[in-house]
Amino acid sequence: MFLYKSLLHAAGRHGPKSYILGFLVFIALYYPQRFLINPILDNVWGFLLSIFAFALNCYILYSLFAKRLHDMGRSVWALTAMITLELMVIIGTMMAFGGAEYFSAFYQFDRKEVIPEDVKQGIITAYQDNIQAHITEITILFWIVPLVFCLWLAMSKTEPRENKYGPVPAI
Repeated sequence: MFLYKSLLHAAGRHGPKSYILGFLVFIALYYPQRFLINPILDNVWGFLLSIFAFALNCYILYSLFAKRLHDMGRSVWALTAMITLELMVIIGTMMAFGGAEYFSAFYQFDRKEVIPEDVKQGIITAYQDNIQAHITEITILFWIVPLVFCLWLAMSKTEPRENKYGPVPAI
């Protein structure tokens, strides 16, 4: 019952301990998915299974975050703001680590002009090499916003009385 109420039901409230427990259960379910799905991604069923797993994981995270935000007396708009900020970090990181040069290299050609395949492949390879050379920094930048958000949710206090999202949680 805890799994359903905690992971698959977005209404209600989660105290900090319940949120952390639910998040740990999510992690325990997520990592085996990666090892089970990755080997079968080369066929249609693997692709469909990966889409289902992605949607399920997004919903589980939405439920966990929504319940914790509700417990703090906040709406889910804070989650929307976090996702928007993360997208801005992703785009900014992409542009900072070779994306600007990548687009600039393609913009030197006219829109209707056929780009020679060796030139096109050279531009793509240069961008991929730049990304690979900075993968550690990129990974760190991508994790900052979600990590800070999760820590904020884990460390924030419960609203001490019943609010519009429900009664005070037991744990």
